[in-house]
Amino acid sequence: MFQYFKEKAQRKLLKSSLKKSSGRKVQLNNFSNAKSMAVIMPFKFDPENNALMRLKRIAKDNKIEFRLLVYYHREKLPDNVIPDPGKILISKQECNWFGKPISPEVQDFINLKLDILIDLTSENCFVTHYITNASNAALKIGSFAYDDNPYDFMITSDYSMSDEKFVQTLESYLSKFQRNN
Repeated sequence: MFQYFKEKAQRKLLKSSLKKSSGRKVQLNNFSNAKSMAVIMPFKFDPENNALMRLKRIAKDNKIEFRLLVYYHREKLPDNVIPDPGKILISKQECNWFGKPISPEVQDFINLKLDILIDLTSENCFVTHYITNASNAALKIGSFAYDDNPYDFMITSDYSMSDEKFVQTLESYLSKFQRNN
């Protein structure tokens, strides 16, 4: 019963977050013309995340300002996680009962004027869904893995598609858009 009311409240929060970002200008950007890029992803115990390393390399090669927001779906971050100056780490602890992030860092992230926002979350996660919905990014990119997603550009994937394959596919598509600009 409580879950029903929580989900209903979450849908209202998503609608209100869409209103906040409704003034944004949707723009087709690619890696060669973008000046800023952010990635949202779930926390994974993978220090050598190839998808993330590839996105960081793309950002560096194209002189794109890079930001990262990582969501850990439990109450508290593991003790062995070392904060990184370019990374925002949040857990359920930084969210209210409905799942809305309440951290000032997340609000600052949402308000950033980004050229590209890439969501590497493949499952339906309210926290990352909310942040992506509310973001002022000019181009929101994610996988077409769940209903009601907030993306301007989606790559069809399933749960078996790796993040690395997703990024390779994304890089291929954006390079094609580059030629058509």
